[in-house]
Amino acid sequence: MKVNYRNYDGLMDWLFYLNLLFIADVLIDPFGLHAGMASGPLSGVQIALLSFELALKFSSFIAIFWTGLRDEYASRLWQMAATTFTKIMLFLPLAWILITLVLYLIDQPLLSWLPDDPKASILGQDKIETPRVGMHELDGIHFTLGLLFKYAPVLFIGLYKWHRWQNRAE
Repeated sequence: MKVNYRNYDGLMDWLFYLNLLFIADVLIDPFGLHAGMASGPLSGVQIALLSFELALKFSSFIAIFWTGLRDEYASRLWQMAATTFTKIMLFLPLAWILITLVLYLIDQPLLSWLPDDPKASILGQDKIETPRVGMHELDGIHFTLGLLFKYAPVLFIGLYKWHRWQNRAE
């Protein structure tokens, strides 16, 4: 089913603003409803909010990747957003490494919470009976994928909106 770009643009607008609400945790944190804060079983409101956030992320991915929703104009904007998104994803790790290296070299306390020894355990050695090989790497992969799942849709949709605004300004 084809829809015209105005409906697709409206869908992208709604998804962008709803994703921003969940990124800012405006709906979750002030009420103590974030699942990470739960010390016991999740309440019904927490389950509902987490389910809505998960459905929002999946609907964002569907809106981004389902080509049947876009016409030629929206597809052209999508291609421009995809190009910009790819460039950002390629240069972001390099920029992060350079920024953290500069902060480390000038003894900025921002990075003081990181251990000096990358092999050091966060838990004391007395709490670990045998060394856990690769645990830090798996934690890093899990953390990175979680961040990508949270921020990539809103970044792509924001780039789409920016290219749409730039195209209309011309």
